[in-house]
Amino acid sequence: MSAKEAPQESTCLEEEVAALRKQVEILMSENEAQRSKIGRLEAIAGGANAAPAGPEGKESKTNCENGAVVKQQTKEQEWKGELPDELWAKIFEDVDDDSITAFASVNKQLRRVQRRSGRKL
Repeated sequence: MSAKEAPQESTCLEEEVAALRKQVEILMSENEAQRSKIGRLEAIAGGANAAPAGPEGKESKTNCENGAVVKQQTKEQEWKGELPDELWAKIFEDVDDDSITAFASVNKQLRRVQRRSGRKL
């Protein structure tokens, strides 16, 4: 390698490093925007009981909020992705007669709602 090539390579590497640093800054700001968006959506989904997101996107656990955070985590652990039967009953009211069988065959909960409604398959 000649003496001329060494400065050119160094300059080229410096430019690449600068470009990569700029990309990292852009990605970090996009990441922060996404964390903020997730925090807002979690607050909406969790209602008034949701704890605010901390700087790392995790729930903050200060002394005054600690009980609320624990309750929120317990609710999330208990919720298995099922809507209450009463809500499914309201939805079931709009199901036409031809679709009752399909609705009731999805899972046990929807079969239970169908039986309680008194509508026949």
